[in-house]
Amino acid sequence: MTAQDFPTQPLRRLHAERMPSAGPPLPRALLAVAEKVRTGLGTKPLTYAGVPPHRIELTLPALRTWLDEVHRQRSAGIPAPVTLAAGPDLPAGATLTYEAEPWVGTGVEYVWCSLPDSLVLPVDGMLAVVAAVAIAFGAHRGAVEDDALMVRYRGGRAAERALEALPEELRAYVPIPAAGPDGGVLPQLLVPQEFDRRRVPDAVWWINVWDAVEVATLGQKAILQAPWARVVELPQGGLALAATEEPTQAGNPEHVARLGRILDVLDLRAAQEAHRYR
Repeated sequence: MTAQDFPTQPLRRLHAERMPSAGPPLPRALLAVAEKVRTGLGTKPLTYAGVPPHRIELTLPALRTWLDEVHRQRSAGIPAPVTLAAGPDLPAGATLTYEAEPWVGTGVEYVWCSLPDSLVLPVDGMLAVVAAVAIAFGAHRGAVEDDALMVRYRGGRAAERALEALPEELRAYVPIPAAGPDGGVLPQLLVPQEFDRRRVPDAVWWINVWDAVEVATLGQKAILQAPWARVVELPQGGLALAATEEPTQAGNPEHVARLGRILDVLDLRAAQEAHRYR
């Protein structure tokens, strides 16, 4: 992979992550998150469920019945996505998806919603929406992620892990990502499955919501010394943080430099290493 391979138009998504069984029960959590997405991003009510989508009444009994059916289908080996959409044929930006990672000890549950440009709000509005979704879901982390930054942060470590899992004679066939179009200001971070993501954030994105545990792990004083564009204190000791005024672009040297300064202050890679699973 070379510099020209990095995406120029990042695919963004609103993401909120919690430990299994944290926060409200799933039906209640999905109902609350769907409402925060609707009111915060200005979408229509998310009244279509599953793939292919079918109409659903957005109530707790209806959600419980549908999720029970999803569980039965998955137990039988039938793919059954947990999605709520504003319509049967609308783009991904109007769709909320839930999934659970299977890894024992490192697994999480998460919800995400794609953010095409039409759903990206100014920084203060986006901070409020991500914080509201994270709180409604019972999340320890919320963010506006994008794929371009994800490659920059994790590409090298992901390639290393792939190499480690292969016999030596096959390792030459695994591509190693280049540093990036600006020469590699950003540090390589661990992939989330390698460390205690309940305690340590996975990266610094445009919008970041960290609960009191993650704030305490990194140190509130250090966090507040970093050059954030916005800092909002949340109930119970959490913080909502914006790295830049406008959506952070991995190909923008000023944005990358700002991220680099924030990561230097936080020393995030060292925090991930300190809470790495052995």
